[in-house]
Amino acid sequence: MATQILAYADDVAILSRNKNALKDVLDNIESEARERGRTVNENKTKYMEATRTVVNGNHLQCGKYEFKHVKELPYLGSQLNQTNSTNCEIQARIISRNRCYYSRRALMKSRALNRSSKLKIYTTLIRPVVTYGCETWTFEWKILRKIFGPVKMKMEFGESERTTN
Repeated sequence: MATQILAYADDVAILSRNKNALKDVLDNIESEARERGRTVNENKTKYMEATRTVVNGNHLQCGKYEFKHVKELPYLGSQLNQTNSTNCEIQARIISRNRCYYSRRALMKSRALNRSSKLKIYTTLIRPVVTYGCETWTFEWKILRKIFGPVKMKMEFGESERTTN
């Protein structure tokens, strides 16, 4: 596998199967950046090995730079980790969702706003954070129930109606 470079604006991820190929790419990037009057920010640049088990690696020495070894790091809004586990990402999404909702809780509970306004707040400010991953779908229904009130469900076999919150 050749080394791959993923870049979005000034966020760059370099993937490689071995450290020597990674160092070659880093040397090339540093050289090109220098020619254009740019520098590599050693404090913001991190090094992580993705393996099946957690690795307590050393920092990566590349030319005059030493990049800190980390076990997890954020990249383009996602939390990446050494073992490629999604648990950290799910937890980060839940935390983001809660912060987003609770920062607007006063608006969502306000009697001064009608349901239409609350729904607009939800769809434009909260839903984009909430629906980032499928694990948040149940939270979406919870918020919609708070906006529209309890749902009445008709039971089968002659049971009475049941209200859910």
